[in-house]
Amino acid sequence: MIPKSLQKHRKIMMNSEGNSENNETFYSRLDPQLTSFFGMTESDVSDQELNYSFPILTELTTIEQQYEVSEKVGQGGMKAVYKAKERKTNRYVAMAKMSSTATREGVEYFLREARLTSSLQHPNIVTVHSIGLDEDANPYFTMELLKGKTLAEVLKENYQESASGCKETRDKLVGIFSKVCDAIAYAHSKQVIHLDIKPQNINVGSYGEVVVMDWGLAKILTDDEDFIMPDELDPNELNHATLQGQIKGTPGYMAPEQTMSYGNKDVRSDVYALGAILYACLTGKSPVEGGGVDEMLERTQKGEIRNLNELLGNNKVPLGLEALVSKALAVDPDERYQTVAALKNDLDKYSGGFATSAEDASSMTQLVLLLKRHKKMVSLMLFSLLTIASILAYSFIHIQRERNNAEASQRIAEQNLVMLAQEKGVSNTLRENVDGLIFDVLHSEDVSSAKRKIVLLDQAISRETEIKELDALRRRKAILHFVIQEFDETLASLDACSKKKRSIYYRLAKQGVELKGDAEYLTDDGLAKILSQMGANYADVIFSMYEKHMRFYRDADAPIEGYTQLATIMLNMNNRIWDGTQHSNLIGFQDEKLDLSGRKYRNLCNHYGQSYNILTPFMANQVDLSDTMFFEFFQLRGLDVKVLNIAGCSVNNINNTRCQILKKCGVKQIIFDSKLLGADEVTLLKAKFLTDDISPK
Repeated sequence: MIPKSLQKHRKIMMNSEGNSENNETFYSRLDPQLTSFFGMTESDVSDQELNYSFPILTELTTIEQQYEVSEKVGQGGMKAVYKAKERKTNRYVAMAKMSSTATREGVEYFLREARLTSSLQHPNIVTVHSIGLDEDANPYFTMELLKGKTLAEVLKENYQESASGCKETRDKLVGIFSKVCDAIAYAHSKQVIHLDIKPQNINVGSYGEVVVMDWGLAKILTDDEDFIMPDELDPNELNHATLQGQIKGTPGYMAPEQTMSYGNKDVRSDVYALGAILYACLTGKSPVEGGGVDEMLERTQKGEIRNLNELLGNNKVPLGLEALVSKALAVDPDERYQTVAALKNDLDKYSGGFATSAEDASSMTQLVLLLKRHKKMVSLMLFSLLTIASILAYSFIHIQRERNNAEASQRIAEQNLVMLAQEKGVSNTLRENVDGLIFDVLHSEDVSSAKRKIVLLDQAISRETEIKELDALRRRKAILHFVIQEFDETLASLDACSKKKRSIYYRLAKQGVELKGDAEYLTDDGLAKILSQMGANYADVIFSMYEKHMRFYRDADAPIEGYTQLATIMLNMNNRIWDGTQHSNLIGFQDEKLDLSGRKYRNLCNHYGQSYNILTPFMANQVDLSDTMFFEFFQLRGLDVKVLNIAGCSVNNINNTRCQILKKCGVKQIIFDSKLLGADEVTLLKAKFLTDDISPK
């Protein structure tokens, strides 16, 4: 009886009619030594002879278990990584497996990371080979088995040898950083942002290999209308484990917007993390260190980063590199590099001996860099001139004196020519940058920094002659004037357009002029009347107008009754309750008691630009959030509340850290429903605050 494992071999050797009459031809083509088999039938060939003739084919057809798992090489959260041998290829891979106690949501999150990472094919991004279920139906995925060290280990070793670093160390680490930029720029081209770039997630091999790992917090951006999403990147599937409303990342490397619930995370969040990586490469330390998690998050939001050269002492970082780091680590995303490609371009300029865009170098600085780039040529020229001068001086002193004068004049002329060329280059660069900024302003929905953008648009309008382009510039300018309550200018810009399109901005600007009267800015209720007529399509404008009103325009002594209407609108907008009829259902405020009960509110902070708590102006001693969607104590920051009612709320994991947030908000008493909380959470609340459990007994 022939084993099943070998019957496949025999089928391979059979012809299409199912007989063995061509065996002789088949064997002679494979190996002349098999001619002794000529004339034999299939049954005459033993299993041992088949195994000897086709060892690899025999091995592949007899393999039942695809992987042989050996020792564990890593552990993180609910995921463990093992070294495994892939039997069919005899190569070793890394196998990531979920813990047996993982939840269904955790499994989906695990598979999301595998699916998303497998879609990124780049030399500097870890390669995922396969995704599947093992014999116990537990999910796993395999990836390349990396050799080497994490960048965190490399930094520790380098800065132990030299506490302040050295030029050789710096150049080597900047080279590693450049490859990390290549990986992240590629991911961004696929609309994927990493959101957890840190030294522990970067592997450095012995032969220059640099690989970015752990894409577990990655997110797919879907706001770009011109981007065509490839089939393997389904945002509905891969963004299932959403980051909305949660703070995820690594303190010290996460961008300020990542430290806030519902912060607007985009490619510039990764730019900040890359700036933090470069800071660590230059100093051996992260930009934000010390204290607990809350303190680090607060320092990140305030941009409290120690100056690079204060840490390095005498071994200072060049100005171009220092300026590059500072720009990447800007608190305001608008002030950072807008893309990784822009950051990488400046890094390449620095590496090539050119001035970076971040340092705003003078012509003299650029001239010095030019001489440094051609150091050998300059040295050779000087040596040649000195040699010639010495020889001629011996015989022709007078002639040499005249020649020296002529050469001096020529050098001055050449230097002036170089400086002129440099200045012209700077002028052209500035013109190109301005044109690029104008293009961004015209085609972006971002309405922050309105006054600066209006100046750019005025410059563009003064140069433009195309009617179509002029109309587009004027309409964009009208919107920016509208945001900063310059309604007369809005009307003037729209009236100047060749085609009069009476948009909502024209109608509301006319109403705004009437509401302002002789005042410089709208009152609370005046702004509420304007915003109540705008829907979800104008969210950016609504949030920006509210933020500027609260930060710059609002009268601190304004009556709170007018603010009640404005706060209701902003809470509805902030929680995506777009139905305009809801704006008439005002929130309750009386005798320092604020009643938000029964509403679909979970977000209390305006998350456009700098976070601002919408409830702050009420100065309420008691806040009733019962039966709302409120779940995160972080949303209470900025308030001074004595009594807090969270009965009927599914609050997110109450622990000591979250209790500290309540303490900072002045909370003394909490009203809750113990049926919706765990026993440990109830015990903790009773230990920290005066409590009132309203659950039915």
